[in-house]
Amino acid sequence: MTMILTCLTKDYIVQASDRRLTVMKNGKLEVDEDHSNKALIYGNHFVFAYTGLAKLPVWKNMESSYQYAIDWAAQQLSEGKNVGDAVSHLRNCVTEFMNSNRVRKLPERVRRLAFVGAGFDDIESGGKRSRRPLRIVISNFIEDDGTLLDQPSNVFSVKYGQLLKNHGVELFVAGLQLSEERRIEFTRLLKRCVRHKVRPETIGCLLTQEIQAIADKKDSVGKNIMCTFVPRERSAAIT
Repeated sequence: MTMILTCLTKDYIVQASDRRLTVMKNGKLEVDEDHSNKALIYGNHFVFAYTGLAKLPVWKNMESSYQYAIDWAAQQLSEGKNVGDAVSHLRNCVTEFMNSNRVRKLPERVRRLAFVGAGFDDIESGGKRSRRPLRIVISNFIEDDGTLLDQPSNVFSVKYGQLLKNHGVELFVAGLQLSEERRIEFTRLLKRCVRHKVRPETIGCLLTQEIQAIADKKDSVGKNIMCTFVPRERSAAIT
């Protein structure tokens, strides 16, 4: 299972995910790909990554085929006028798709899928516009507290999370989880780094190292990492 680490601060957001795809063959976990793309940029101010079903069964040229989940999600998000519309459209489309006959035949553990987005959203308050960090989770198996369901829901939910003013850093873990003790310890490290005004590239290195440390213990996680930076100022995100 993919591990996605998303760090939100008031000035930038960094998201890292491993790139390994695995399959079960004869009850044994095998590596299918180790350099798969699992992330996309939306509107230069949001990044999305996914965990769960990687190859979606589709019809292409009247033949059964598959499409990578991240490519399929990019198509759906492109239909929205803004991030709110895009997310709603993706939720509706993925709910319909995952309840189609082609997908319903798959085992329940395979039908789990989640898209984790993070970026900056412009809001208006008191006649002034401000930019706030925002986290978005579109999923059929991740609960509000981050708990993972073995049996996916038939309906995808959308959960929003904001970075509170008195909470300078948020670490959100999706897919394969960190232990609670390690999550707390790692969040404290990230807070210290942000307090000392380290560059976002340093945060990216820490997220990368954390995933790679998990990869040493879990065959489902790869050491090839994709890391994306989203600055507060509206400009092109960097991958």
